[in-house]
Amino acid sequence: MRPATSSRLTFMERETVTMSSFFIEHHTDQPEFNLLEEQDHQRMIEYAGSDALENKLTATSTSEYMAYPDFIYNGRPAGCMGPPITIYEKVFADITDDLAHLENLPDSNQDILDEIGDFANQSLETYSSTFERESTLYHLIENLLGVEMIRNEDYSTFTDVKRHAVAKERDAIYLHVECKNELGMGGMERGALTMLRYIANPKYAPIRNTTCCPCIHVSIAGPYISFGGSILTDIYNFQPFTDYLFPGSYSYMASKTNHIAKVFGVFRSALNKLRDKYKGLEYYGPMRKNRSRLFPQPAYLGDPNIQTLAFETRFLPHGCYYSPIRRALFLAKFGGQQVMVKFSERYSPDAHHAVAKAGLAPKLLFHTRLRGGVHMAIMEYIDGSDANREFSRELPDDVIKQVEAAITILHDMNLVHGGVRRSNILIKKEQASAAATDVDPARHAYRAYLVDFDRVSLASVDRYTPFLNMVIYWPPGVRPGGLMEKEHDEVLLQRILRSGSEF
Repeated sequence: MRPATSSRLTFMERETVTMSSFFIEHHTDQPEFNLLEEQDHQRMIEYAGSDALENKLTATSTSEYMAYPDFIYNGRPAGCMGPPITIYEKVFADITDDLAHLENLPDSNQDILDEIGDFANQSLETYSSTFERESTLYHLIENLLGVEMIRNEDYSTFTDVKRHAVAKERDAIYLHVECKNELGMGGMERGALTMLRYIANPKYAPIRNTTCCPCIHVSIAGPYISFGGSILTDIYNFQPFTDYLFPGSYSYMASKTNHIAKVFGVFRSALNKLRDKYKGLEYYGPMRKNRSRLFPQPAYLGDPNIQTLAFETRFLPHGCYYSPIRRALFLAKFGGQQVMVKFSERYSPDAHHAVAKAGLAPKLLFHTRLRGGVHMAIMEYIDGSDANREFSRELPDDVIKQVEAAITILHDMNLVHGGVRRSNILIKKEQASAAATDVDPARHAYRAYLVDFDRVSLASVDRYTPFLNMVIYWPPGVRPGGLMEKEHDEVLLQRILRSGSEF
């Protein structure tokens, strides 16, 4: 079970909603208390302090663990994945970039290599208990990461959770460490859940009212170690930075030691940055909340000379079949103009510009690749609805002609859209004019705009994502990781002319 996104209203419907009792109890003249994101944030805190989370923490079997609701976006199952945490916290973006380019980092000095060698040797030992492994490894991790850790933070009745170690700055936890004696032993990993329990403590309110509570996680399971990160916005979002790293090897031991030393160096630097961040913050009081903590804080590459970008709310498309949380769409003001902001793994600004130039897509106002590898696209906001909501049966002829024209532009560039569906066609009603005989948008009763240019790719060269949603309809020949072909667009186009179903 996840936060009920279907219960959240679209941007156009929110004005009709009466504020909940939670907000009536506060100062309703303060805009930050009226955000639906703030309501979701508060629901996460209430869940984190509930018996339901405590029961998950104390579960001793997988079946018992799954019996209780889970409100964490951690990629399990695949549909429960939040947006990249790198768009919310610059330190996390730096980690992602540094890990992707370890070869550009200087080699570690001999002292660090010696410490990594000691850590590797101690990790590879067999211990009689988790406590014995912790007692041996924790002080080595402190030295390698440059932190002082505290144990026995009592936020749960469960003994294993009490043994988790943390590092703090001004009461804010910026590092959480969990240890299991061997991989596959000791039950479910509880690091992210435990951190959420910490955050829900009333003493943590000034911190969570001010920041998105960024924290780096270390998970030890026998000789293996992995790193991840978490934030709390309108959702609680945990994502791994690394796979499980094995410090031993039968061959190439020197190169592996240097590799792991660089990884530890990345996180040592990141922890210093997080510690300094918390050290310099002015915490908000109980009746004040920093609304920006709920929204992205893009980490730009260099100085893009961008206009003021102020996020307003998460955009939830009506009746969408995918997770709106994962898609990372936001309404914002860009230099005073109402805009839509999209974050995605990839994007084709050239395709977007070409279709928008013909008046068949929202104008692309700004595009860049951020630190951490995520693309950010800022486009004009179209006050309309998608074709799936607007039309229950066949699409009107004028809409069909506009969509066909948009796809033709892409195909002439040897590009495949990869998602020609009614949900990716925005419809804006225009004043009726003479019957249209061409694709000039100005002469139509409906303006159709093609959106979703993050899938656009070279025909017969690029491939569909390996995580393609096969629950919805795809043309014959389409498969996860398969080549993208123009014919796929054409088949999807013919299908949406006849039916409003995505399945």
